[in-house]
Amino acid sequence: MEYNEIPLIENVSFLRGHDLLVTFDNGEDRIVDMTESFEVPATLKYAPLSFFKKFSFNPHSIWWGDEDWIVGHDSIYNMSFPMSQFVSSIFLSMGVVDHRTEPFEGWIKIYSNEDRTGHKEPHAHVEYKDKKLLFALYGGLLVPEPTVPSDVVSMLDEWVQKNRKIAIDEWNKWNPTLEADSATGHRKRT
Repeated sequence: MEYNEIPLIENVSFLRGHDLLVTFDNGEDRIVDMTESFEVPATLKYAPLSFFKKFSFNPHSIWWGDEDWIVGHDSIYNMSFPMSQFVSSIFLSMGVVDHRTEPFEGWIKIYSNEDRTGHKEPHAHVEYKDKKLLFALYGGLLVPEPTVPSDVVSMLDEWVQKNRKIAIDEWNKWNPTLEADSATGHRKRT
């Protein structure tokens, strides 16, 4: 792609870790992982998330500090990948699916259970702070976790249910012999 054909930056938001969600003026939402940029000593002071989250941008670049670390829109575009690839991976990010929902900044993970023992009901692994919870795709916590307040459990379950279709599609992709019903989230019985 020629330089003058590379779309300009329209919006940038923090996603997680050193990932940014970048919207370009051609309508594309792309994810850029800035981790490799910290191999340059001058950028190391921005590696802590408290500093990394304090970026500025314009249509041509993203920068940190007093413009002592600047990354052009062409580099951002070339380093990034479409959000659809991110969402369709085994990790469904709260930040991607609903990046305005607070205070949850965790993950939903869908694993293949075909070669594992354990829970055969369609479920999602949700990481919240330092806790790992298992939610049934039809609703509710599969394994009780008494150290997590009930209002937090309700919030996380509500989020899983709000995004149930995406989670069911992902479950079915990774667990074809334990398929979930697309309407209810219950395991299909054969």
